[in-house]
Amino acid sequence: MKRIVSILLMSLITLIRIGPLYAQSLDTYLEIAGENNPGLKARYYDYLAALEQLPQAGGLPDPQLGFSFLLKPMARFPGEQVGEISFMQMFPWFGTLRAAKDEASWMAKMRFEAFQEAKSGLYDEVRQTWLDLYRVERTLPLLDEDIRILRQLEELTLTRFQVGTSGGSGPGPGMVGMSNTSPMSGGSPSGQAMAGMQGGNQSTASTKISGGNDVPGAANPDTDSAGSMADVLRVQLRIMELENERQVLGRNRTPLIVRFNRLLNRPDESRVVIDGTLGEVPLPASLPVIEDAVRRDHPMIRVYEWEARAGESRKTMARLMGRPMIGLGLNYSIYRSREVGPDEMGPMDNGADMIMPMVTLTLPIYRKKNDAMLRQARYRQAESRLKKEAAENELFTDLESLLWDYESAADRIKLYSSQIEITRNLVVLLTTTYSVAGSEFEELLRTQQTLLGYERSRIQAVTAQHKAVSGINRLMSRDIRSDQ
Repeated sequence: MKRIVSILLMSLITLIRIGPLYAQSLDTYLEIAGENNPGLKARYYDYLAALEQLPQAGGLPDPQLGFSFLLKPMARFPGEQVGEISFMQMFPWFGTLRAAKDEASWMAKMRFEAFQEAKSGLYDEVRQTWLDLYRVERTLPLLDEDIRILRQLEELTLTRFQVGTSGGSGPGPGMVGMSNTSPMSGGSPSGQAMAGMQGGNQSTASTKISGGNDVPGAANPDTDSAGSMADVLRVQLRIMELENERQVLGRNRTPLIVRFNRLLNRPDESRVVIDGTLGEVPLPASLPVIEDAVRRDHPMIRVYEWEARAGESRKTMARLMGRPMIGLGLNYSIYRSREVGPDEMGPMDNGADMIMPMVTLTLPIYRKKNDAMLRQARYRQAESRLKKEAAENELFTDLESLLWDYESAADRIKLYSSQIEITRNLVVLLTTTYSVAGSEFEELLRTQQTLLGYERSRIQAVTAQHKAVSGINRLMSRDIRSDQ
């Protein structure tokens, strides 16, 4: 027994630590989506490709190696030249390669932030789809219960209609289980007839006194039959409406499952687990913290920050490219010994090869292209600053909308919770009344139907609140920053 108690305590502590059950399954789905989604993987490979641009941007131009051979050796002072080999390496102006590498580095960071934005968007889309499925899964049973209650109400109103059309011979609602005899009649046929006559006279008198209003014992059979039939038709119309709503909601479940599995890159028919019960959820942080996180951590803001820095490096590179490039090289001349006569004096080092260092400079005299590159870099930098400002305005507009959705959902949750509590108390009272007096059954069914309607509305409000929090988490980049 002690072992069972200890296991239960450990399980309770584990549940407290890890939070609601639904969070486990949803976090698992988010992990699967992050690993398998093809669109997200494509963004990651785009980032890896951008990283490979760094060694390309910081590398020197390829050296030049030349070979030349003379078809007919040329007489030179050291001898007869057969050919030559030349090697030349060009060097950009000091700092040009550093600026190019910095630009490539900022561009790679831009690609990484774009990947982070895609990841955050994927997580939010998975959550939103999961919440839609949760709403469907929790609403369908309530619709079934609502339809069941209406079926009972339909049977009750149909019974009232049948009793009304038969002249009131049968027991009416609330009279089920009561005795057919009364102390006034004494149980004899004559007593029953007398009681009926007295009841008829009292009914007529009551009708005259009340001016034709509906009072006990004064009902007009034709009017009651018409009213009961109208109630039957109203209930049937409501049943048809709920059945159609349930059918539409059930059909909507299939595309949601397909969409969810596609986000996880799984087969369309894969099972999606919707466990646990959602309650109210608080805001991720206070409003100043949320605004600061949006302004500081959102990937699109950082994209334009890195783009502006890349523009600064591009401006530096454009200025440095307007300066000369320096080339350093060697020229190796190949000679063979020249034949001389017996009376001739040959040259010193006859046939010795010759090595000649070389230095070259490029002449950037065409300034228009360099000036255009510099202006282009300035325009791109200004564009990045304006894009950042526009993105910040758009993000804070989205934040205000999400905060409004959150507060609206919170108000609705509070309202529906209060209505549910009051309606449940009313159901208890009506149930007690029905169990004691056998009356108020019709009102009890209607109140239960109202309770189910409030519960459905509360599920929608809770789902909307969680969706708003998911959107706020996306703006704050909480998922992607915690993953780093």
